[in-house]
Amino acid sequence: MLGRIARRILLVIAALVAIVLLSLGLGAAYANIGWQKQQDATEFSQNWMKYVRDDVLVKNVVMPGSHDAGTSTLLWLGRTQELTIADQLEVGTRYFDIRTERGEDGELYIYHSSLRGNLLRPMLESVRDFLKTHSTETVVLDFQHFSDKGNDETDVQSATLALVSELFYGSTSSTRMLVSATTGIDNKVNKVAYIDALRMSTARGKAIVFWGASGGDVFDNNYIFQRNDDEGSGTRTQSALHSFYLGNLNKKSSQKYIAEGLPTYIDMYKQKAGASGIFVLQGQLTDGLIVFGPQIREKSHNAKMNDYVKALETSDDLQYINVIMRDFVNAQKNMLAINLNLAKGNVKTSLTQDFTNGVASFAE
Repeated sequence: MLGRIARRILLVIAALVAIVLLSLGLGAAYANIGWQKQQDATEFSQNWMKYVRDDVLVKNVVMPGSHDAGTSTLLWLGRTQELTIADQLEVGTRYFDIRTERGEDGELYIYHSSLRGNLLRPMLESVRDFLKTHSTETVVLDFQHFSDKGNDETDVQSATLALVSELFYGSTSSTRMLVSATTGIDNKVNKVAYIDALRMSTARGKAIVFWGASGGDVFDNNYIFQRNDDEGSGTRTQSALHSFYLGNLNKKSSQKYIAEGLPTYIDMYKQKAGASGIFVLQGQLTDGLIVFGPQIREKSHNAKMNDYVKALETSDDLQYINVIMRDFVNAQKNMLAINLNLAKGNVKTSLTQDFTNGVASFAE
């Protein structure tokens, strides 16, 4: 009896050792898998929103998004991006998934699971500086999660809000770089209705900030908008951004995720959100075993997801597509999403040929 138990224990230990060795080997093999931007940024990729008509609703613009945006310095197991935020902006990325955590030094960092990445301040400074020099663009900052390692996360929220206000919300209207909801005829702010009606003409040169929390004083600021929770449970009744995530779907194979997961999320947006507000379609896979890491998952998924994005051009689902969020963004991936604005009728007629040429310059 003891002999069988001992053998089972040894088998378990051996299996764990094998998994560790496999993960280390795969990490080394794919440490530089090559998700670089492949081509330098151009005037078009830096300023592609200038080709979009002023009267187009922001919720109807198709824009590339970055999943776990500030993770370029993380170890391979948690790294979902290789480009810095500044480089991601220059190759056309306009939505950023941000998760903030307080470090032992009191500073705010980006985090992914149990791993800590870049400092938050330089990341947001990159966004601010970009908007100052690219006044036709708008950027969506989605603060999904906050962490203080088990302590009260409201302190992290307060510190994050203070930093956002410092960098983007100046003392006068001319220096403010945040979209801010205005009051309605009943002197109350309906932020969902405001985002639904927000046009590019109002959003240019500004960031739109969404907050992953329920209630609290933070929403007393008209420039902070609520986002839903992953399941879209409906507890955040004033959510103006919807980004659905069900782990069992994102852990599927690439083929199954595209066939089952993405249609589910689009249907959730229609059913749970009434197709209202900003919609983020999560295009990335999850490493359910926490062994292979995001890079290897994306390696198996990249080409299929690219084909899916291309096919949206003639899909009935195109009307619902807003942000397409992906791992390891680069110019080529971004252009597939940006090009959908032509099919949606968002591009200024006089600039159609220039827009087409700009997208085509990044063709692989």
